Amino acid sequence: MVKVLKISNRGLHLPQPPCSHLINVEKGGGGEGKERMRKIMKTIQSKLAVIFGVFLALGVAGIVIVTLSSQKNDGTVINLAGKQRMLTQKMSKESLALSQGTGSKESLQKKDSQLI
Repeated sequence: MVKVLKISNRGLHLPQPPCSHLINVEKGGGGEGKERMRKIMKTIQSKLAVIFGVFLALGVAGIVIVTLSSQKNDGTVINLAGKQRMLTQKMSKESLALSQGTGSKESLQKKDSQLI
């Protein structure tokens, strides 16, 4: 079932392409066929855009999940480092007070027992 399309008045006949029903060649360019082709292309483009958007959203979500899971223990590490810094400063202050004679071992022991 190959349709034949007349190209000119000289009698030259060529097989009609499968999508020729979309473009009306005999009516001088086929405004109706071109409009139909534009609609089909717009729907294809919109479907591809939606598919691309979905894949992009899934990719971003995957990156966020991986990043958050790798940062899960960071809060604990930061809190531990802060506690160590605070204890180091406290030890420095107490040792300086002892070396200058402004503090006593008893007062340091009282402070330690209050913290516990």
